[in-house]
Amino acid sequence: MDNQLRDQLTSATKDFFHLLEEVDIEKWIDLWAEDGIDKKPYATGMFPEVIVGKNNIYDVWKGITKVFDSIRFPIHEFIVDVEKRTVVVRSDGKGLMKNGNLYQNTYIFLFHFDQNNKINECYEYFNPFVAGKNFGVLDKLKY
Repeated sequence: MDNQLRDQLTSATKDFFHLLEEVDIEKWIDLWAEDGIDKKPYATGMFPEVIVGKNNIYDVWKGITKVFDSIRFPIHEFIVDVEKRTVVVRSDGKGLMKNGNLYQNTYIFLFHFDQNNKINECYEYFNPFVAGKNFGVLDKLKY
């Protein structure tokens, strides 16, 4: 059972990144629990710190199609804790933005899955200055 659950959590997490790279937000949102929570602890006012509910998460993330021509998340480290239904991923975010800028940031994602292997909580850690500068929202910075 542990190996099967490990495989399911690994697959769901890899799908998270793959579907973002494919900009298939319609399928990507199916990875989330109805009451899922998307948290960005270092959002510093430039991005929503907490988004609650699958519909709200979809409404925010569908905007990725307006920002990026392409995006990739090369994974450097992948840790699965079956007992806690948790996956930790260290990756880069690399993309070509519609404004012609190259986007490069470093990420740590912490995923908590529910009993149906849906994302119940996702914590996204990144360099907010790099993101804010590239997204043109540094004027919203709160410190």
